[in-house]
Amino acid sequence: MRDSNWHTINGDSGFSSGYTRRDTSGGDDTDECGLMPAETWSAKDGHDDPSGAASRLKLVAEIERFLTDYVVFENPACGFVVALWILGTHTWRARGVPCPFRAFAYLLVTSRFKGSGKSTLLALLLLVCRDPELLTSPTGAAIFRMIGSRRPTLLCDQQEQLSGPSMTVLNEVLLTGYMRDAVVPRVVNKVVVRYPTGCPKACALVGDLNDTLRDRCIIVRMQRAVPPRDLDASYEIAEQDGYRLRARAIASVATAMEEIEAAVMDSVESPFKFREKQIWRPIFVLCAVFCPSRASELMRVAADLSAEKRTGRRYQASQLKEFEDQADQEMWGRWLLEDMIGVMKVRQREKMETAEMLKALFDLDEGPWRRFGGPDELDGNGLNSEKMARLIRPFGVGPRRFWFGPKESGNQKHGYSLSELEDALRRNPSPRHP
Repeated sequence: MRDSNWHTINGDSGFSSGYTRRDTSGGDDTDECGLMPAETWSAKDGHDDPSGAASRLKLVAEIERFLTDYVVFENPACGFVVALWILGTHTWRARGVPCPFRAFAYLLVTSRFKGSGKSTLLALLLLVCRDPELLTSPTGAAIFRMIGSRRPTLLCDQQEQLSGPSMTVLNEVLLTGYMRDAVVPRVVNKVVVRYPTGCPKACALVGDLNDTLRDRCIIVRMQRAVPPRDLDASYEIAEQDGYRLRARAIASVATAMEEIEAAVMDSVESPFKFREKQIWRPIFVLCAVFCPSRASELMRVAADLSAEKRTGRRYQASQLKEFEDQADQEMWGRWLLEDMIGVMKVRQREKMETAEMLKALFDLDEGPWRRFGGPDELDGNGLNSEKMARLIRPFGVGPRRFWFGPKESGNQKHGYSLSELEDALRRNPSPRHP
């Protein structure tokens, strides 16, 4: 019999779960995000029955496309995995049995440097996941109360402190909270209270989590590149699309819960071992229910991500500054190449002297070149010929001597050729600065 001094925060607050489904406690765990009720959404939005196979397959594809419209994954197949993970967040609820999965993997959203779309991905998850909560530096009390009352999807941004051994409250929650029934004991008014820690979580940071937390994650690496659509420029459209997808996910998962629970019981065998088997099991179950025709695709990407996590590269702290410097060099160099080509085309010039090029770049109202100091000295006094040559050198192009006027003394000067600059950009087709 449990000691009377042990209490459990059981989440009996009535907060939304993200889908309509009555549980054994008799309470209606309905969504309170301001969306159309799940049972009426399909009819009004023109979609098929959310329980239909074609509708489920389409939903996964549309969530995947929604993500890849606004961010670029280093491994493009990660969009599929994240889409299934998003559907998995909608299997959680505030009351009763929290979810059908004993363990639910975290997402580790990472890259080697800033500006790779990590926070953008969290912003998208904020629109489509179940009851999302975006955190940066939460207190322990806030985390425990949120999880205990709501079982939300926690989205933890800028969590670089979790890369080391320091025992922050969030670190402690993450150590256990990938397990559905995990708790952390705390003494409150001389009474031991058991706070639940299990709920969906995604962490974004530059670099890697410490090894213990990393082992509980599906690692999603981001690429610094320009996606098809700019979230900042079209946020209102993305917000509407995200809310529609969330409502459809609510309805579809609600109708599929019995199938999901049955698939959990059937998913005994797995090609993975140890903790990898635990954390990938929900993703494979969701694939079996929502898009069984893509099972072999998931198997391949899951095997790749799992192997890379255990045997592939890791982002060491000592390397991150070097990675950041390289990325800045490429970003500024590409930006400069594009602006150099632009000013030459506007002036209809096939070649341009360095001094004239610098003046033209300074005249660009929107350009950064008047105050540019270099990747490591952004408070400088403007671009000069040496900085310009150094920035574009990695692209295989640079200044050379041309005749500007009749071939006589004083007319041969250093400058740039439009065709050479265009060739350099064509050989390096990665998109412009994010």
